[in-house]
Amino acid sequence: AAGKMGGNEAVNALIGQLGGRHAAQASDALLAFRGEINRGVVTALDDSNPAIQVQALKLVSDRRVYSAYQKVLALTDSPDKTVQTAAYDALKGVVKAENFNQICDKMETADASVTPSLQAAALQTLHNDTADAQYNLINARMQNTAKASLYYPLLAQAGSSASIDRLLEAYGKAETTDAAFQSLMKVENPEMIGVLYELAARDATVKDQILNRYLTLVRKSAGNSVEKYLSCAKALRLQPSVAVTNNFLSELGQLPVAPSLSLVTSYLDAAPNAVAAANAVKSVMGKNAELRSGAAAKAALEKAMAIFQDEKAKGDADAGYAIDELNGMLAKVSADGFVDVTSTMRTAGKQKELAGKHENFELWMDWKSDKSAILKLRSMPELQLDGTIGVSYLYAGETTTGNVNTAGEYNALYVKVLNDRLWVTSNGKKVVENAVLKNVNGSADIN
Repeated sequence: AAGKMGGNEAVNALIGQLGGRHAAQASDALLAFRGEINRGVVTALDDSNPAIQVQALKLVSDRRVYSAYQKVLALTDSPDKTVQTAAYDALKGVVKAENFNQICDKMETADASVTPSLQAAALQTLHNDTADAQYNLINARMQNTAKASLYYPLLAQAGSSASIDRLLEAYGKAETTDAAFQSLMKVENPEMIGVLYELAARDATVKDQILNRYLTLVRKSAGNSVEKYLSCAKALRLQPSVAVTNNFLSELGQLPVAPSLSLVTSYLDAAPNAVAAANAVKSVMGKNAELRSGAAAKAALEKAMAIFQDEKAKGDADAGYAIDELNGMLAKVSADGFVDVTSTMRTAGKQKELAGKHENFELWMDWKSDKSAILKLRSMPELQLDGTIGVSYLYAGETTTGNVNTAGEYNALYVKVLNDRLWVTSNGKKVVENAVLKNVNGSADIN
């Protein structure tokens, strides 16, 4: 009640209870207090009762009482261990940017047991700075200490390209590999997606841990569904554990594009991944009605159905709901739709032809190359696929180039041909829209 009433008398009364059996309730009341309590709580830091000091330390930290900084810092040298520990923990709530170097000085000389608390305080002093400004401050400290590893968590928070490079350098040294690895796994920067993939490809002992973090960053990234599909497909080629593979299948289920459906369908026959794949098939088709068409879609739904029927027979009650959902989709599957087409690749420099004859069609194709190729549509050269510059539409001497991944990595191409019109996207981004198909001279065979 005193906390809701407010007033100096109420503050003093509550502070007087911080050392007694109602300390927790008094502390909660002060946190919710309507009015100014900072002066009284800061004064309580000087109390001779360690129990009151501990509660006051928690309060000044939680209330962000920056004026208490010097007193909190002094209490890190308290002869009472509980007060000392509480003071180290409280620092993160009372520091400002100007305290960075003082906190770092203490971090480099204090006992290792309080390093996490001092690192948390140092991180707080930097959190309002830009990534580059943080890196510059951290780098200046690292250049003048024999304890550079203390600053790895700070580099992780900065997350700049320079910070990542510094952590990778430390990761490459046996004596700092573990510490650098832990910080690399905390960097919140899309650049880390590629970095983590390379680390996972090189070190099988931590591959699963790295790929789980990789997946987290892929989910958070600003990439479109096709770009995220490519990232998931790339990770799956590293053949992670069953559990991690299922995590990726679950994510693919949230990406309602044809390549995702094709990939998750390929796992329906893999017993350890079958349930995750069936859920992903159900999710993709549930989110994109256009994919619920054709023989391939029907076959995938039927396989998923059989998997859930087996699960229901084993006692999984939720499988019944999945079966009902799949039955609803199967009832609406149209006859015409996407089919898997095989391609025959002869020697380099020769043509690669898709099986069958197709007039109006939509085509999804994953491709990679460090060279250049011409894609012919209805036997007419319309697109250039180049592993360096991207996908280009050849039209009246003009070139429209789409985005492309690093040479040697897969890209996802979507082509739609309807009558005399053409639509193309590369990795989910538009290359050309509603263009007129045209026969361009000077085309070359595929490379």
